[in-house]
Amino acid sequence: MPGMFIAIEGPDRVGKSTLWSGLANVIDSQFVREPGGTLIGEQIRDIVLRGNACTETEILLFLADRAEHVNGVINPWITLGKHVVTDRYDLSTIVYNCILKNRYDLIDLAMSFSDPVPDLTVCLLPEEGFTRDYMNELDTRFTFKQVRDAYIEGIDLIQELSPRNIVPIVTKKPVKAQEEAMRVIINFYNHFKWK
Repeated sequence: MPGMFIAIEGPDRVGKSTLWSGLANVIDSQFVREPGGTLIGEQIRDIVLRGNACTETEILLFLADRAEHVNGVINPWITLGKHVVTDRYDLSTIVYNCILKNRYDLIDLAMSFSDPVPDLTVCLLPEEGFTRDYMNELDTRFTFKQVRDAYIEGIDLIQELSPRNIVPIVTKKPVKAQEEAMRVIINFYNHFKWK
């Protein structure tokens, strides 16, 4: 039986990495992140974080990173019946490279790199009024509200283009979002292993 593929999405600084780490104690999985996580992916991450690339170059770099993940980690592990959990996947690409940069013309390109489709995508979305200082690692030009709203729009866009199992988790406190996400993922995992 193929392994399970889970994506954890959401704005920076809402607890994705903490959730990701907590899952390592519960689910025997390969954990990856975008961008980075492979030799080529880490080089791409370094280029992207410098922030000097135009939008077209940046999305192509992110998609090259995804191709490395899919071909080098995700598909081989899933084929072996192992589980994969990724910190970011196609929803983040659509949010940061298409919606926030008003480049809706790039959505089809981004979606063409959405295979395999995650069995479950959990998106941490703090409510408006979220008080933690927000600093986007990849782009400081956007406010937390803009990024949060772009994730909501991105979920709607993906559901129109390629319906799938996306669970938005909305809460005022990242700890509560992580607890709820952990519960959702563990329930899904327990269901999945009995398929």
